Amino acid sequence: RVAAAVVWNHIVEEMHLSDLVSASERDQLIAVLVERPAEESAEHDVLQQRIVRMPQFSPPPRSSHARDNLLDFLRSCQLANLPAAPPVATMPSYCRAMPVGGREP
Repeated sequence: RVAAAVVWNHIVEEMHLSDLVSASERDQLIAVLVERPAEESAEHDVLQQRIVRMPQFSPPPRSSHARDNLLDFLRSCQLANLPAAPPVATMPSYCRAMPVGGREP
Protein backbone atom coordinates (compact mmCIF):
# COMPACT_ATOMS: atom_id res chain seq x y z
CA ARG A 1 0.00 0.00 0.00
CA VAL A 2 2.81 2.39 0.82
CA ALA A 3 4.44 1.91 -2.60
CA ALA A 4 1.11 2.63 -4.31
CA ALA A 5 0.63 5.72 -2.12
CA VAL A 6 4.09 7.01 -3.05
CA VAL A 7 3.37 6.57 -6.77
CA TRP A 8 -0.08 8.13 -6.32
CA ASN A 9 1.43 11.15 -4.56
CA HIS A 10 3.94 11.64 -7.40
CA ILE A 11 1.13 11.57 -9.95
CA VAL A 12 -0.93 14.09 -7.99
CA GLU A 13 2.11 16.34 -7.51
CA GLU A 14 2.85 16.26 -11.26
CA MET A 15 -0.78 17.14 -11.96
CA HIS A 16 -0.44 20.10 -9.58
CA LEU A 17 2.78 21.25 -11.29
CA SER A 18 0.95 20.98 -14.64
CA ASP A 19 -1.89 23.14 -13.25
CA LEU A 20 -4.46 20.35 -13.57
CA VAL A 21 -5.30 20.48 -9.87
CA SER A 22 -5.16 23.37 -7.43
CA ALA A 23 -3.10 23.38 -4.24
CA SER A 24 -6.19 22.63 -2.15
CA GLU A 25 -7.18 19.77 -4.47
CA ARG A 26 -3.63 18.41 -4.28
CA ASP A 27 -3.72 18.50 -0.49
CA GLN A 28 -7.01 16.62 -0.54
CA LEU A 29 -5.84 14.01 -3.09
CA ILE A 30 -2.47 13.06 -1.60
CA ALA A 31 -1.97 10.22 0.84
CA VAL A 32 -0.28 11.51 3.99
CA LEU A 33 2.72 9.37 4.92
CA VAL A 34 4.87 9.57 8.04
CA GLU A 35 8.17 7.96 8.95
CA ARG A 36 8.04 5.13 11.44
CA PRO A 37 10.15 5.53 14.58
CA ALA A 38 13.81 4.63 14.06
CA GLU A 39 13.57 1.50 16.21
CA GLU A 40 10.78 0.12 13.99
CA SER A 41 12.31 0.63 10.56
CA ALA A 42 15.51 0.68 8.56
CA GLU A 43 17.32 3.90 7.80
CA HIS A 44 15.04 6.07 5.59
CA ASP A 45 13.31 3.18 3.83
CA VAL A 46 10.40 4.75 1.94
CA LEU A 47 8.39 1.54 2.10
CA GLN A 48 8.60 1.54 5.90
CA GLN A 49 6.49 4.68 6.10
CA ARG A 50 3.00 4.58 7.53
CA ILE A 51 -0.14 5.94 5.84
CA VAL A 52 -1.98 8.24 8.24
CA ARG A 53 -4.57 9.60 5.79
CA MET A 54 -5.82 8.13 2.54
CA PRO A 55 -6.67 10.39 -0.42
CA GLN A 56 -10.04 12.13 -0.21
CA PHE A 57 -12.00 11.89 -3.47
CA SER A 58 -15.00 13.97 -2.51
CA PRO A 59 -15.40 16.48 -4.01
CA PRO A 60 -13.61 15.31 -7.17
CA PRO A 61 -11.10 17.54 -8.99
CA ARG A 62 -12.75 20.28 -11.05
CA SER A 63 -10.74 19.46 -14.15
CA SER A 64 -12.22 16.64 -16.22
CA HIS A 65 -8.72 15.94 -17.58
CA ALA A 66 -7.43 15.45 -14.02
CA ARG A 67 -10.35 13.14 -13.18
CA ASP A 68 -9.70 11.09 -16.33
CA ASN A 69 -5.97 10.78 -15.55
CA LEU A 70 -6.64 9.59 -12.01
CA LEU A 71 -9.30 7.12 -13.13
CA ASP A 72 -6.99 5.73 -15.84
CA PHE A 73 -4.29 5.15 -13.24
CA LEU A 74 -6.70 3.46 -10.84
CA ARG A 75 -8.07 1.22 -13.60
CA SER A 76 -4.55 0.20 -14.61
CA CYS A 77 -3.94 -0.98 -11.05
CA GLN A 78 -6.80 -3.47 -11.09
CA LEU A 79 -5.05 -6.78 -11.67
CA ALA A 80 -8.34 -8.66 -11.39
CA ASN A 81 -9.18 -7.55 -14.95
CA LEU A 82 -6.22 -9.40 -16.46
CA PRO A 83 -7.15 -12.56 -18.34
CA ALA A 84 -6.05 -15.81 -16.76
CA ALA A 85 -3.17 -17.63 -18.42
CA PRO A 86 -4.13 -20.94 -20.07
CA PRO A 87 -2.85 -24.18 -18.53
CA VAL A 88 0.71 -24.95 -19.62
CA ALA A 89 -0.35 -28.33 -21.01
CA THR A 90 -2.66 -26.62 -23.52
CA MET A 91 -0.12 -24.02 -24.72
CA PRO A 92 1.27 -24.66 -28.18
CA SER A 93 4.96 -25.45 -28.32
CA TYR A 94 7.10 -23.32 -30.56
CA CYS A 95 10.31 -25.15 -29.74
CA ARG A 96 11.95 -26.84 -32.68
CA ALA A 97 14.63 -29.51 -32.40
CA MET A 98 17.71 -29.06 -34.54
CA PRO A 99 19.03 -32.18 -36.30
CA VAL A 100 22.16 -33.57 -34.72
CA GLY A 101 24.89 -35.10 -36.79
CA GLY A 102 24.76 -35.20 -40.48
CA ARG A 103 26.13 -36.97 -43.46
CA GLU A 104 29.51 -38.50 -43.05
CA PRO A 105 31.95 -37.70 -45.89
